[in-house]
Amino acid sequence: MSDDLRIWKDQYFIYWHECDFRGEASLTAICNFLQETAWRHAEKLGFGYQDAGKINQFWVVVRWAIKMKKYPKWKDRVIVETWPRKPDQYYAFRDYKITTIEGEELGAATSTWMLLDATTHRPQKMELVKTATHVIRDVKAIGEDAARLIFPAEMLPTGRRQVAYSDVDFYGHVNNARYVEWTLNLFDEVFHKHTQIHNFQINFLQESGFGDDIDFSIQKNTTDGIIIKATRTRDGKDVFGAKRWE
Repeated sequence: MSDDLRIWKDQYFIYWHECDFRGEASLTAICNFLQETAWRHAEKLGFGYQDAGKINQFWVVVRWAIKMKKYPKWKDRVIVETWPRKPDQYYAFRDYKITTIEGEELGAATSTWMLLDATTHRPQKMELVKTATHVIRDVKAIGEDAARLIFPAEMLPTGRRQVAYSDVDFYGHVNNARYVEWTLNLFDEVFHKHTQIHNFQINFLQESGFGDDIDFSIQKNTTDGIIIKATRTRDGKDVFGAKRWE
């Protein structure tokens, strides 16, 4: 933790189970680091999970945009640095920098969050965060906010899966990083052997839980990169969208 309350720093050791076949931390592992560090800092600043719960609200992340220059390897140690940016009426923004312990920059990210009423699940104004305006740091880690994804009119169906035990977190919904893992699993061995994910964006649109069937579709030939959409089978609602580009 930095002496400056505006910035929080956590150190992570890269374990074997967090690595892919290259021996590097997976993108899923990186997302877990970002989320864990965000929770810790928010709790320290007085607007975390428990603070929201006291007023019958809870946090949800709605967008991530991640840019990786280089992935850490097994047994490496990395520093994840995070800070909140100025919120607007219904959205809070948090940015991140990922470095080696020697200070080499590995990547950066930005995220967008909402507060929902725990009973109605309706969006709430950012009153909880307004008490911490003195710790706002308006520095954009990747130079922009995570954007809203627009799906192409025609997308190719590419499989279905059912939400299982290992997918669900203590909210009773699929963990956000699990959606990232699902996205990566849509691509075959040849793709992963010849492609490294340097730029990745994901929008979280709907909750999904135990037993939900999820249909995936993809559009690979867009000038804007590869677009993925996940749709809940029972009601046709889009659960998340993701984009990968160079």
